[in-house]
Amino acid sequence: MRIPAYMSVSRHGLFYFRYPIPRGLHPLGTSITVKFSLRTRDFRVALDRSQRLRYVAGLLCQHGTDSRMNYAE
Repeated sequence: MRIPAYMSVSRHGLFYFRYPIPRGLHPLGTSITVKFSLRTRDFRVALDRSQRLRYVAGLLCQHGTDSRMNYAE
C-alpha cells in the first residue's frame, strides 16, 4: 500500500488530506499547509476522497483565487 504525498495517517489510523497553499495565494505571503481529516480508516475510501480534493484544490490554485479568498470571514 503506497500512500500518496497528499495523504497522511494519524497514529490512530485515520487518514488525513494535506495540501500546501502557495505563497502567492496567501494574503500574508506565507506558505501554509491545509490539513484535515478524511474521516475514514479505509484506504480505498480515503484515496478516492483525497484524489477528488486534490483535483479541486489544484483547480483553485491554478486559476488564482487569491482575490476572492478572505481569511477574516
